[in-house]
Amino acid sequence: MPTITIKRGDTFRKPGAVLTDVGAAVPTTGWQIAAQVRTPARAHVATLTIADRNDAAGTYTLTSPTADWPVTQLMMDVQYTDAAGLISSTEDVLIDVRQDRTL
Repeated sequence: MPTITIKRGDTFRKPGAVLTDVGAAVPTTGWQIAAQVRTPARAHVATLTIADRNDAAGTYTLTSPTADWPVTQLMMDVQYTDAAGLISSTEDVLIDVRQDRTL
């Protein structure tokens, strides 16, 4: 499982792209993209903003402030709904939130 380490209070920014099995870009015109961060017990922590979206290239950036995130391990995935209404999700990503030393 991929892991992202971030310090609480830093801005969460993770680039993403929709790719075929061989790495070719998949255009996402007409698609919905959603992502949430949750605790392992599934408690909601944040709904991520989808920014810098380029539908022709199938790319985007997930962003969120983290000042209110708990210092613990969290989970997220990205859910895609294509123009035909088919839903698919990425594998889970572990987010290791650590305490910031500079307040």
